[in-house]
Amino acid sequence: MAENKSSMHWRIAASAALFAILAGCAAPRSLVPENYNGPTAYLEDTVYQESGSKGRIFAAVALDGQGIRSAFEATRQASANRGFSLWIADDGRKVVVKPTRVTLRASHVTAAPIHELALRAGGAFFEVEGTVDFTPKADVTYVVRGELKREGSSVWIEERETKIKASEVVVGK
Repeated sequence: MAENKSSMHWRIAASAALFAILAGCAAPRSLVPENYNGPTAYLEDTVYQESGSKGRIFAAVALDGQGIRSAFEATRQASANRGFSLWIADDGRKVVVKPTRVTLRASHVTAAPIHELALRAGGAFFEVEGTVDFTPKADVTYVVRGELKREGSSVWIEERETKIKASEVVVGK
């Protein structure tokens, strides 16, 4: 029995969608090369839940120009299909101990795009992004920190234990 074209297109589209979903579930590529035995450090993102539908994220989003998984993606995945309910999720990663250019981003996040638009229109949605030089020390945990304020926002990397800044501060209006 021959399939009609509409049914065949539906099956192809469903197969492509399933493949995309499964590919999205794959473990993120490691930032430490396989077979690497040298020193590493740990770099964590910071998240805050402000309400059931709004939060703040301070994250590393790229290393040496290559995009990486961050708390932004983790939060987007955790909040998918939950309407106006934001499920904020943090993220972190091992990094090789070497001089690195890190792109940092600090931003409010919302569960629904319409909420973000309303906050922007009302002057209550802040963000800043920039790239800093960062040379981690072996076996140290670093945290991306920052501030989101009407008068200016900022983001930086600091040592978790000592709270000493380990990068310059990115500042924006």
